[in-house]
Amino acid sequence: MKLESCFQEWATLRQSLNHQWLANNYLNQLRYWVSEMEADGEDPLFDSDFINDTLTQWCHRTTDAQWIVDHASDAISPARLFEKDPFIRIPQEIREPVAEACHLLWLERSKETLQRAKDAKKAVDISYDSLRECLDSCPVPRTQRSTKRCLPLALRFEAACKELNKALEDLPKIEYW
Repeated sequence: MKLESCFQEWATLRQSLNHQWLANNYLNQLRYWVSEMEADGEDPLFDSDFINDTLTQWCHRTTDAQWIVDHASDAISPARLFEKDPFIRIPQEIREPVAEACHLLWLERSKETLQRAKDAKKAVDISYDSLRECLDSCPVPRTQRSTKRCLPLALRFEAACKELNKALEDLPKIEYW
């Protein structure tokens, strides 16, 4: 896949996942649900449907997040600029080694940011699995009181999702090293 087309696909998926879904939808609903769990007393309007309707969306989006993380190093590499004007006019035998050198230098300078995104994605998966395991052991129908013991795991999952959001937000910024 050419780097420029990889960038377009990557940028579109990242926008869809990180901004439209994670930041502006999932995290807001997750925060509301966690705040319901944190509240004292028993809320008769506790959203137990959140678990099956919203929380499980991560199962469907985890592969998108993994693809974004896995392809970031190529998609946002400055080497892709060598596939466009004016660099494309440079003879190929000169252009390709220079593009590769730029890519390697960029990888070295951006490795911490790329690793942060990988670690954040992994932390979300791990905390999601722990939270789901805890929730699955709660009696059905799930209530605010019966899920309260899962609150620390819900808070950990929320924090991991926020970190992933920040890490994905920072990825395109490293393009301009």
